[in-house]
Amino acid sequence: MENNIIDTISKRNYIKRYSLLTIGLLISAINYNLLVLPLEIVCGGTSGIATILNYLLNLEPSLIIFFQSFILLILCFCFLGIEDTTAIAYITIVYPLFIRATSGINEIFIINHEDILLLSIFIGILTGISNGIIFKTGLNNGGYGVLSKIISNKKKASITKSNMIINSIIVLAGGAVFGINKVLYAIIILIIQKNVSDKIVLGISKNKTIIIVSSKYEEICNYLNHELKHDVTIFNTKGKYTNSKQKTIMSVIPTKEYIIIKEIIKDIDKNAFVIVCDSYETRNQDRLLKKGKMANKM
Repeated sequence: MENNIIDTISKRNYIKRYSLLTIGLLISAINYNLLVLPLEIVCGGTSGIATILNYLLNLEPSLIIFFQSFILLILCFCFLGIEDTTAIAYITIVYPLFIRATSGINEIFIINHEDILLLSIFIGILTGISNGIIFKTGLNNGGYGVLSKIISNKKKASITKSNMIINSIIVLAGGAVFGINKVLYAIIILIIQKNVSDKIVLGISKNKTIIIVSSKYEEICNYLNHELKHDVTIFNTKGKYTNSKQKTIMSVIPTKEYIIIKEIIKDIDKNAFVIVCDSYETRNQDRLLKKGKMANKM
């Protein structure tokens, strides 16, 4: 009975993950044929190489992408796990097909490609959306990320660093072919893409986690607890440099209240040490807040 439930959950997740992967690949293919290829902007990856070779040798982008992906698939099979290989095999077949199927999209949607900056912004947004959807699946997203992962496993190097170096080489190669201006547009696209994909994966933060180290922790706790009705966690901590024991406060607060709380903490203890970061999931905290509010009403 238990095994059947686990198999059902795994199958459900499997279908969901590959459905999201398919949507992400389709958006990427539309973005490539509608905007990236006509503008001849190289942002790295297999599609970047395809853009360069399409310009120099007039080769079909879908075939170039398939050829690169097939070589990377073989490398993945030799050096990485079965799950990675399965995902790469799927991408190797599906993505070039989507590139080919959407190759005539410019005949349906007529776009003026003169305003490169505006279109670069949209390329960054669409690339970020497609990458974010693919990242959410937890599957290997293919491309030269496979090579980066192999290098990381063999040489104990950072995947991020390896990936950055490989894609930088491709972007610079695109600059050598299409000009330095296209490299600058590519940088704009990459910055936008990263921010958008992060938002897709993590969501938009509505809360902040605030960590406070203060000798006047009781006053700060009372304000957070009784005035703003936020739950507070207190830790016993010890400063390594001063070797002194102290209290550390942690609380999750709505972003809109951050400025108020910041000023209150400053008024209570101007020497307080404060760390603030975004909180994307605060389900337990939300439950505690609701309980606290219900208790206050009772």
